[in-house]
Parts: sequence; structure tokens; C-alpha cells
Amino acid sequence: YIHPRPCPIVATGRTSMSAPNSQNVSKEPGIREQYMAPYGYVLCSCDYNQQELIALAQACYKRFGFSRLRDLINHDIDTHGYMGATIAGVFEGLPDFTTVDEGVLASYKERLANFKSTQPAKYKELRQLSKALNFGYPGGLGATRFITYAKGYGVDIGEKESQKLKALWLSTFPEMTLHLQPEPMNDSRFVD
Repeated sequence: YIHPRPCPIVATGRTSMSAPNSQNVSKEPGIREQYMAPYGYVLCSCDYNQQELIALAQACYKRFGFSRLRDLINHDIDTHGYMGATIAGVFEGLPDFTTVDEGVLASYKERLANFKSTQPAKYKELRQLSKALNFGYPGGLGATRFITYAKGYGVDIGEKESQKLKALWLSTFPEMTLHLQPEPMNDSRFVD
């Protein structure tokens, strides 16, 4: 029997399991096949597509009145692919992203689809990096701590690159600058 230790909230705001990590079981051949349900039970694997990002996008929208992350999700644009394409400079020369102008929105979707189909290896590599960005930085990771976090996604980067990526991520999702600011305390017990 496996009895992992749950950690409900880690530094990034996500959940985790340890000893063993049964939340993110390796995809290497022979690993997942080791998990078997006891007689009369079944194992169930659930992956809610972008669940954390959807919750984050809606929270930002409710708090700030806007969220690019929400706009992407609501227009069926892969957030990790979008961030990867942004890193690759795929959207350079286009007007600022908007969902109000259908032509601009269509141009972004077209460039993203073209990037995915013409450079599949590069797309996959940058999408994986973007997963680390999109899940790590909203929890408040700094550039140094992100380097270690990114290794869990198979990404090996240095501190300068990490700093540049965080700045690009913040400009790509402008609501995150507000999200990462501490909430003001409105409790009168703390006012002089």
C-alpha cells in the first residue's frame, strides 16, 4: 500500500504529495504500471485542464476587473502555448493582444497555430518552460527559487534568464503585477 504525505499548499499555491509523489507519477515506462488497486477498488486519475490557472484568472478578474489569462482561456487559447510563443517572439509586429478586435484575436491565434505546426519541437520545449512560469510565478517565486522549481519541469536555466523570463511573464499577464502585491490590511486593530 502507498501512503503518501499530502502538502495542501506549497510556496507556489499548488498542492503536492511526497513519499512518494503520487500526485505527479513519472511517465517513464514501468512506473505507472506499478500502481494497482486492491481487489474491489479502482484507481482513478483526474486532470482538470488548467484548473489552477482558471481559478487564478477568475480571481484576478474579480479583484482587478481585467485578466489577460482569463481572456486567453475564454477564447480557447492554450495559455502555455501562448506564453511559449511570446518567449519565441512569434507575436512581434502584431498590435497589443485584445479580444475586442476580432482581427487582432484571429492574428494571434493564427500565429500560434503556425508556430505549433511549423516548429513543433521548439513549441513543445517553450510550452514546457511556460508551464513552469505559469504555475511557479503566481505563487510568488523569485528568480533564484524559480531555477530550482523549473528543474521539476525538466527546464535548466540560469538566474539572468530567470529574471528576464519573470519580467516577460509579468508583461504578458499584466494582472499578475497586481496579484503579487501584498493585500493592504484594513483591520482597525493595526491602525495607530
